[in-house]
Amino acid sequence: MFQKMLFEFLIALLHVFVAFFLCFFFCKIWIKTARKNRLVGKDMNKYKKTSVAEAGGIAVILSIVFSTALYIFFKTFILKSLTNLVEILTFIVTILLACFIGFVDDILGWKKGLRQWQKPLLTIPIAIPLMVINAGHS
Repeated sequence: MFQKMLFEFLIALLHVFVAFFLCFFFCKIWIKTARKNRLVGKDMNKYKKTSVAEAGGIAVILSIVFSTALYIFFKTFILKSLTNLVEILTFIVTILLACFIGFVDDILGWKKGLRQWQKPLLTIPIAIPLMVINAGHS
């Protein structure tokens, strides 16, 4: 029993390290791709207003999805455990919905982007997957 818990902890720890390194790797690739495709904007927080890559959340979400898929693989096929898979997949759907709103805001740009009142309003449907998995439970 203790051995299985330790192994599950090690898999979760591996998940964190994989997510970190994937994010680092994907961010490097995204910065080059964004500059090549002119998806850059001015850094408003710097004095010299240097150009930075826009929509960097894509690299972050890719690392989260890939590392979570790896975690599900190890949990399902190595540990033979199906516990919390619905919750994990709900987490992924919720994160993807939130990132879609951020991506749309980034792509539309600073002047034409989503208005301040639209952002909280658009996040309300993100709660739907969380409500679905908790339906019937109190």
